[in-house]
Amino acid sequence: MATEPPLDADACLRLLLSHLPAALWTTDADLRITSTCGSALEHLGLASEGAIGRGIHEYLGPDESSATIIAMHRSALAGQAASGSVQRAERNLQCRVQPLFAAGGGVTGTVGLAFEGTTTERARRRESALTTLWRLVGRQDLDHRTLSHAILVEGGRALGLERGSVVHVDGDLCAIDYLENFGDPALYAGLPLRESAAQLVLEQGRTFSSMDLQTVERARARRAVTAHHLRTYIGASFRVGRRNYVLSFASSAPRATPFDEEDHTYVELLAGFFSRHLLTRQQQEWIVELASIDPLTGLPNRTYFSRYISDRVANGADTDARVAVLAIGLDRFKHVNSSLGHSTGDRILLETGSRLRGILSDDTVLARLGDDEFAALLPHPSTRYAVEYAARRICRTLAEPYVVGEEQVHLSASVGAVISNGHIDAEELLLQADVAMHRAKDDGRNRFRFYSDALAAQVSRRRHLETGLRRALEAQEFTLVYQPFVNLVSHAVVGAEALIRWNRPGIGVAAPAEFIGLAEESGLIIPIGAWALATACLQAKRWNDAGKALRVTVNISARQLQDPQFLSDLDDVLGETGADPTTIGLEVTESVAITDLLTTRRVLQHCRDLGLRIALDDFGTSYSSLAYIRELPIDMLKVDRRFVEGLPTDRTAAAIARAIIAFSTSLGFDTLAEGIETEEQESWLAREGCRIAQGFLFAKPMAVDAFEQWLERWPHRSTLV
Repeated sequence: MATEPPLDADACLRLLLSHLPAALWTTDADLRITSTCGSALEHLGLASEGAIGRGIHEYLGPDESSATIIAMHRSALAGQAASGSVQRAERNLQCRVQPLFAAGGGVTGTVGLAFEGTTTERARRRESALTTLWRLVGRQDLDHRTLSHAILVEGGRALGLERGSVVHVDGDLCAIDYLENFGDPALYAGLPLRESAAQLVLEQGRTFSSMDLQTVERARARRAVTAHHLRTYIGASFRVGRRNYVLSFASSAPRATPFDEEDHTYVELLAGFFSRHLLTRQQQEWIVELASIDPLTGLPNRTYFSRYISDRVANGADTDARVAVLAIGLDRFKHVNSSLGHSTGDRILLETGSRLRGILSDDTVLARLGDDEFAALLPHPSTRYAVEYAARRICRTLAEPYVVGEEQVHLSASVGAVISNGHIDAEELLLQADVAMHRAKDDGRNRFRFYSDALAAQVSRRRHLETGLRRALEAQEFTLVYQPFVNLVSHAVVGAEALIRWNRPGIGVAAPAEFIGLAEESGLIIPIGAWALATACLQAKRWNDAGKALRVTVNISARQLQDPQFLSDLDDVLGETGADPTTIGLEVTESVAITDLLTTRRVLQHCRDLGLRIALDDFGTSYSSLAYIRELPIDMLKVDRRFVEGLPTDRTAAAIARAIIAFSTSLGFDTLAEGIETEEQESWLAREGCRIAQGFLFAKPMAVDAFEQWLERWPHRSTLV
């Protein structure tokens, strides 16, 4: 005969509650009905249609017993279970209401149970079974083991049986996991499930019972009698997802009354409780795992890592709580990711995780904190040197080439280290390690640094500075000053560079060198740079409308060039201000230009197509190369002030400046020399073919009013070239 498949959680509960002469309902914290079930709803004078969402007073209707039942619900909301007898529909009802607890322990609602009270032994046993149900419905605040044990103990008590077990089985009837047992010895201990009554449960389908296992024809099942002196048995099977389970109750003593349909239904109900509980547990474990693991590398993520550090430090308060935390940042990974593609970046991250696991000890906890950042916790570091050795080894390992397809990708890593004495919380440790890591990057990359008190002071200053920067834009504390460009042949003013200044309340004016680096790191350069560009465009529009032919040049940072919104924002600014694009220039430094050559070329070409002029600043101070210069859509090279200040007497400076001017001229670019302070420098540069100059010899950077006054006094007309 074909067997029926085990019931899932909802089916088990629906089956039992359709047979038991009882009514069960739940409410939320506002005493609105959230669910109802039970065959006795109508029989006991309780409404069943349209109940969901109604208040409990509406659900119960205008009955004298309603006030008593509502009072029980209010008691349950306060955390105190209540029970009592009420007269309803000419019947004596036993009514019980208890709190519904959330996983965190708070009361989220109530669960109510009502059944008809009688005095027969059979009815008392039924009442005991229903009371068990009532007790367990609201106990979702209990942990897995406690709740599982409670279901078995209460179930065994209601059935009058002394042992219980729930077992996860596979298709070959082998026990995979004994979830919980009560009684001694445990059911099935030392026995294959093929040689136990559990096999009969699965073969019968859903439930099986026996008042005397000695009478069971299957010899294997009778081995349970010999092994554990079992006589009376009842069990049910259930399924959670694709997994099969068997819930069993047994006793070595005979049972006074035979198992009946209510007993089988009751065991199925308990199986339903287990099914729901296990499903919830699986979902919670999956959610916790998902929230704790980096999906790409399979390593713990920042949330897990921080929690682990906290637990480690807290649990070691009375012992050796010293731990070392290493923050590991891949150098130039963002450039590789954007230039070679995200799939290549993902493969590099996977390889990085694998390399780190290969060189760190088994008791080291490794995590991925973010896009290009990893972290490691070294438990019980013996010495500072041991931490330094681990950090240097990480740097060496991650500096080895990454082979991606047929290409080799060269990266490096910067490592920050901090050793805890057990008195610093996890987030502070991570912050300190991160600060040390960024110091390693600032010091040249591919190295490590320890966190120190000196670094702490710097961090405090940087935090204060960053807080001020975030406030400055909204408070309109930024301003632009303008330094003129002068044609060395005609001496006409041909343009001006817009330079940002920060007017710090109570402190004074801060030059760009004091805050632009931090603005870049924090991402604040995006809104600050957008403000500077819009302000400069508006000023260029005003000057040219007033007949002053000037091109205003604005500095553009690496973060702005790599911002996907930069070009659309530029189009918006030009449209909103009405500035003629030919009156606007953009300056990018050489180091910025080569950070991501493909992106730089694409963005600058779009700007040039609009009519903007592009200048390459600080040329010759970084990695000058004919190859990349020829690829960039630029109009002007700027000779850095470091090569100008020694002119004309410094032979080395003169040779470099002469070479840059000749190189620029040969490629058809304009050349602008900055930092000119003497007439001798001006004359020498003009003779060598440099056409435009900027410096204190002509004027310092000035506010708009001062610039306009200076321009009125300048003996030569301004002209746009």
